[in-house]
Amino acid sequence: NMSSTSSVRLALRIGGALLLVLILTAATLATMFFMTSRPPFSTPSGPPWQSSVLSGGGDLTSAFSWTPSRPLRVVFLTWGSTGDHVPNIALGFELARRGHEVTIVGLEQYRHLTVRRGHPKGVPESLNFVALDDDGQIFELGEKMNAPGNEQEFISISGDYLRNFAPKLVPKYLEAARAANADVLVGQNFAYCALVQLTIAEILHKPLFFTVHDAGAIMPTASFSYDVATNRVANHGWITNVINTRFIWLLLGSMATWGSDSPWRKLRQDYGLHTPWPVMEGLGPRTQAMIPTICSWDTTLWPFPTDVSQHWIATGYLAMPERDNADADDVQVWIRKRRAEAERAGVAPRKLLYVGMGSWAHHNRTLLTDIVLDTIHTLNMDAVALRSTVDDRHFPPEIKVVEPGTLDHSRLFPLCSVIIHHGGAGTASQVIRSSRPGVCVPAMHFQETWGAPMEQYGAGVLLTQQELTASWHADGINALTAAVEKARLPAVEAKARELGDRARRHGGAATAVDFMEMKLKELVNARDGGFGGKNSEL
Repeated sequence: NMSSTSSVRLALRIGGALLLVLILTAATLATMFFMTSRPPFSTPSGPPWQSSVLSGGGDLTSAFSWTPSRPLRVVFLTWGSTGDHVPNIALGFELARRGHEVTIVGLEQYRHLTVRRGHPKGVPESLNFVALDDDGQIFELGEKMNAPGNEQEFISISGDYLRNFAPKLVPKYLEAARAANADVLVGQNFAYCALVQLTIAEILHKPLFFTVHDAGAIMPTASFSYDVATNRVANHGWITNVINTRFIWLLLGSMATWGSDSPWRKLRQDYGLHTPWPVMEGLGPRTQAMIPTICSWDTTLWPFPTDVSQHWIATGYLAMPERDNADADDVQVWIRKRRAEAERAGVAPRKLLYVGMGSWAHHNRTLLTDIVLDTIHTLNMDAVALRSTVDDRHFPPEIKVVEPGTLDHSRLFPLCSVIIHHGGAGTASQVIRSSRPGVCVPAMHFQETWGAPMEQYGAGVLLTQQELTASWHADGINALTAAVEKARLPAVEAKARELGDRARRHGGAATAVDFMEMKLKELVNARDGGFGGKNSEL
């Protein structure tokens, strides 16, 4: 009996000790998870580009040397779709206009965006471009992202991309940056590429700027977040906000770096970088907060968080330079032809509709084509449609089909009566700037974050793909026609003009370059007089 009692006591003690360890571990993890996402951790008081998480003494700038009297050599490490390339290239043109040397590293299919004839005097017509090898997995990710029924496959593809393919981008980006003798790097605060670009900066010890083009981005703030349960960007309460903004980094970071055989760990070790995390968070909030970041979304629709890092700035959309004397492109020629035909026939020109669901087709193209044709016929309109949006049938003269990436939205959208778009950050920003009403049919669930606030503002209509197809299948009712008619109401058109006027007042690329130059001049002055010292004022 005594032996039995002693065994029970021993078991209780061991169990109690284990329970205590579990409680302490949970408390530690909770503290790390929540407290490091709350100010002051997300609003550092010190200079940018300094973090204990980084290699080489925690300083990204130790090899940076520059005097403001000479041009900066800026290399953009660009990743993603058209909506990722366009604003970065626009920022590159503004840097080049001010005399800096710019190199864009990106996917070959976007090279043509770096050549734009007809710019005002002083703006170069092209930028240096270095092509990455085709990254077919990017488009596979896009096709699976948030598509109903593909969640498990998407997570699997994401993990494989981050763990096995993303590290292969490092030597490619690194070669381009070294060839350009880069002073400064520009990357993107995006889960799939941010660690790649941060690693390049750690290797070269050069300042890194991030750009963010979507208000749904993961950022070090407890003020708002993108919530997957509602597909909305809002203040959901700081606990929910922190969970939303931290979970994806932790999940993807663990996919990339779990285990001693992680390609990321081996790659960083090969370059002499340490990886101290057992399960690496892609970019923790304190690391994000110390990287100067340019947020290009419209603050009319999304107020900038009050607790975000002082090294982050909201600039408005980074738009391409206006073209004063550009030749008419194929679409412009078609529009003029249609108007001339109407004039000869003695009738009013038909109103113009744009239909584009982005580069990645997350929809039934045949079904959508049937719906669009019905809308055009019912409303007696002409339309410009993306090839990736409609199917391959022969179209009547009132429809002009164009390839993705070949359109100049800044020239086309102001000519449209209504713009049907997918809610991508770049396209939606151009819709706003055009002062024309839009019908947002999100290609991916999270793109409701653009359509919803535009509808709430009164400048557009949000129509989900489920709403679009359900009414067509059930009753033969065309919800798209009704949405376009609503968007053409005078009150909606007036709000679209108001929103566009407000959006165009933002400095955009000019404000972004001012910010970059200021941060770099502060860095130079800090080395002479100390950060925040008498020589740090510009």
